Amino acid sequence: MDEAKENVNLHSLCGRKVLVTGAGRGIGRAVAIEFARAGCNIACVSRTQEEIDDVVSYVRSTTSAKAKAFPFDITRISEIPRLIEQVEQWMGGPIEILINNGGIARIEALECQIDMDHWQKVMTTNLTAPVALINQVLPNMLTRQYGTIISIGSRNAIYNIPFTSSYSVSKTGLLRFHHILEAETLGQGICNYYVQPGNIDTKILDVSNAIDANAMNHDGVIRAINILRGCPRNPVERVAEACAKLACGGHTVLSGSYVDLDQDTWGQIKSDNGSVSPIAEGGGLALEASNLPFK
Repeated sequence: MDEAKENVNLHSLCGRKVLVTGAGRGIGRAVAIEFARAGCNIACVSRTQEEIDDVVSYVRSTTSAKAKAFPFDITRISEIPRLIEQVEQWMGGPIEILINNGGIARIEALECQIDMDHWQKVMTTNLTAPVALINQVLPNMLTRQYGTIISIGSRNAIYNIPFTSSYSVSKTGLLRFHHILEAETLGQGICNYYVQPGNIDTKILDVSNAIDANAMNHDGVIRAINILRGCPRNPVERVAEACAKLACGGHTVLSGSYVDLDQDTWGQIKSDNGSVSPIAEGGGLALEASNLPFK
């Protein structure tokens, strides 16, 4: 791709107001840095103050962008309106680009569940919280006839991957929400994308309760964990680059779609030619079952 063309595209983001959840590490950190390099004002949201402070410090030392840390647990749904109010007060205007990256994973055997608290936590984090954030930023986006909403999704939304029921259902629900959001906002200047990033080393399985201890005697669970941890990993920077290019507005034909970075969609985004391949239109369904982390 021509470097000058890329710079022109990214320059269209300069000055945009961006909120990134899960911004302290992994994909979220890379996304925050990528948008900062494009000249955006970045609100970094995460539960871990130290991590987002580090991101903000890096952004300020390497770019001219404005950045601020907002320590917040997105599962506190009733407090999300106050978070948005604080972010927009700091930004001096409405959020224009929302990146829903914050999420948790869980490997479990349903018959081993003692209670449903962990299931509900996954649902709240991965589905209810992103929808609640969208609910708060969407009215101003519609008023201004401009806005981009990107949620980091998963192939679990379209494949039956065993021992991931809560995670898969939450990601499936979020995908369907994006489809419906597109139907409700069509022609009103809003673009929304559900981005499947591929296998990324985000340490998502290393956090507390990501693996159900009650299921560790289940042979299938142990095998699934070993397969997942042994999968090749894509760089988080690729996901960040894709998000920035989608936000530039050159790929609006993909709005409301399952954008699969493991399939032809990535090639179309990277080339910036605005066209869409049959695989991209089909939501990346050409991925062979043999390549899935769980079989």
